[in-house]
Amino acid sequence: MASRSLNPRTPQRVYWPLDRGQDSIRLVQISRPDPQLGDPSADTLVCRLVHVTFGQRPRYYALSYMWGSDALPKKTIILEGIPFTVGQNLFDALQFLRNHDCSSESSAYYWIDAICINQHDIAERNLQLQLMPHIYRRATTVLIWLGHPRPREFPQDLIENSYWERLWIVQEVTLASRLVVCYGSTAVDWQSFIDWVTSFRPPRISTDFSTPGPLNLDEQRRDMHRLTLEDLLWKHRHA
Repeated sequence: MASRSLNPRTPQRVYWPLDRGQDSIRLVQISRPDPQLGDPSADTLVCRLVHVTFGQRPRYYALSYMWGSDALPKKTIILEGIPFTVGQNLFDALQFLRNHDCSSESSAYYWIDAICINQHDIAERNLQLQLMPHIYRRATTVLIWLGHPRPREFPQDLIENSYWERLWIVQEVTLASRLVVCYGSTAVDWQSFIDWVTSFRPPRISTDFSTPGPLNLDEQRRDMHRLTLEDLLWKHRHA
């Protein structure tokens, strides 16, 4: 993994400009608690940013989640040594990522839009939005965060979660080479999750593409991969 930007950082500055000529992105690393210290500050999330380009073939995980309403309470993390505000749902996802090993590597890197894109820089934000299909396609794994369970509403809160109604998840899910669904303290691979949903089959689950839900997304994901394979076969038909 590439080192940080060589630009000197000041305490007041979280973001340094990306190299817009090289498809540059930021990745975030979440510091893990020191087990020898007994995790005295379990609620404090400390993160740092690195700059990478696709040409460096970085290994990273991309997070797919719901931002939530601006009216909801916010939480504070420490990003590059500076207090940084995030939504409650993202804060919960960051805690999950910090406390669960999503990688065999000692230090996992993540792409998370609310953190890795300078949301106050409109030009950067627009350019990064154009790169999002590549970001999700090239991620080692796309992690779907569905939040914490509501026992009295299980399993409907999983299958009819508001997450499935997000427009952006169509590309985030269909383009991913590998998917893992994270819920509460559990993480399962996409196929196991779909098998469970299929076996459950509540009456309200529909396979109509006009109805959002995991089964519909899985069908679109399968179609996407089939079309990609057909396109490749057609492209190389004379080889």
